[in-house]
Amino acid sequence: LASLGISSNRFGPIGAKSVADMLAVTISLTSLDLSKNQLCGLNWRGEGIYDATGIKAISDSLAVNASLTSIDLSNNNLRGETGYVKATEVQGTSFNKGDKVIYQGREMIVSKGKDSDGDIKMVDESGIKAIASALGVTASLTSLDISLNRITGSGEAFGEALKANSSLKDLTMRSCELNAEDGKGLAAGLA
Repeated sequence: LASLGISSNRFGPIGAKSVADMLAVTISLTSLDLSKNQLCGLNWRGEGIYDATGIKAISDSLAVNASLTSIDLSNNNLRGETGYVKATEVQGTSFNKGDKVIYQGREMIVSKGKDSDGDIKMVDESGIKAIASALGVTASLTSLDISLNRITGSGEAFGEALKANSSLKDLTMRSCELNAEDGKGLAAGLA
């Protein structure tokens, strides 16, 4: 089997781990479509519980797989945002937008600073950062589609990966909510 299209199946993190196990041992698969599978547990509205274990497993497999040349991870909410959480439940010295904090043992970034009730919102970027990291070491991947993932703040990580990757020819990031800083990070990787 050279191409596998299994989009829109709601695999979630558990299914993502199974796919990762398959990727680690397959030698013939060159194209894989995993779009719209809630790989981190969130649906397209961001509803659910964010769990990056599956996408991290896929990232680990991408780093060692020598046959896969194309993967579509679009529309999977690879970066998760919490609901409002009391700042007193979070470890950190500052709770302003952009600050790094620890919540439930995970490093997160404050996306909405402390309001009048003492609540904040945070994002977990571990899933998308794992993909960027794998991109920096994979030797066979020539095409990656991560469109329709809200990945604001990950431009620098992808820029660094692009500096290290010589095989990637097509990186699609449509409607990812990238900002000017992300653009700078990507541009630095292409320079």
